[in-house]
Amino acid sequence: MDAIGINPLDERIYRALLERPGSDEYSLAEASGIDPRWVRGSLAALEVKGLASRLPGSPSRFLPTPPDIGMEILVLHQQQELEKLRLRMLELMDVYRASTDTSDVDRLIEILRGRETIAQRVEHMQCTAKDEMMFFDCPPYLNGRPQVEAEVELLQKGIRFRTMYDHRALEFGEGMGIRAIEKLVVAGEEARSLPELPMKLAIADHKLALIPLAATTPAVETAVLVHPCALLDALIMLFETLWARAVPIRPGLAASGARARDALVPDQERLLTLLGAGMSDTAVARELGVSLRTVTRRIQTLSSAAGAATRFQLGWQAGRHGWL
Repeated sequence: MDAIGINPLDERIYRALLERPGSDEYSLAEASGIDPRWVRGSLAALEVKGLASRLPGSPSRFLPTPPDIGMEILVLHQQQELEKLRLRMLELMDVYRASTDTSDVDRLIEILRGRETIAQRVEHMQCTAKDEMMFFDCPPYLNGRPQVEAEVELLQKGIRFRTMYDHRALEFGEGMGIRAIEKLVVAGEEARSLPELPMKLAIADHKLALIPLAATTPAVETAVLVHPCALLDALIMLFETLWARAVPIRPGLAASGARARDALVPDQERLLTLLGAGMSDTAVARELGVSLRTVTRRIQTLSSAAGAATRFQLGWQAGRHGWL
């Protein structure tokens, strides 16, 4: 739950508290196998975040806040922080404009025209990257999904790839979509998804960024190449903020979760993977080759097995049982 500001230790204590409401720190320490001093610190952090409350009396005992209430508050807080970041980016742009003369603009920002020119520059950014590539990925694409095979080769050479996918990219056809993304994840790409991304974006080694000149234009015909400056810093900050909020995409047959998934049949495992990636029920039905009604029925069956009354609770229980 790092995306909403809960580190793995705090999450572990929160899970233990959900299973043992009214426990004190020593009971939780014994149940979780964690030193009481660390438990004490995690409980204090959970109180601050509104995920736990202290009962009167001594020793102090704690009650957990239901996940669908406490986490919703944290999600809203993250959205507020994102809005502050956007305002901060506008302030940085004012500083940038005020401190940069015309000759500096020509040196720090390049205008690229034509889809072929833009595609070639993206490919060049990837091929010359030394450490890391960062992407916002959303359709439409210049020439299919760009540089898939090139990315696999670079991953094998040790270049780190972090890509955030708009939900439309997960549902894209023509040999792309969730299956192609999972293939890249298996090859080593770190992938996450959000319902909507603000624009396309490519960043190479924190030194160079490429964005469309007009974010609302259906086809990318003109783009801006940004060299080190305040604007590049703002784009990197935007990426990192959204990355922290995005949902990880994991391949459906990841070995690390094989034992925990023994209780699931392959169709259920695949269904949870697609839902966890953020795909709509209609897109899941199309991917599985079944009707929307069948998808709804399978979700209801999984919810019943997990003791979940809502989609949020199903996601929580799936994570708890190691299904995702």
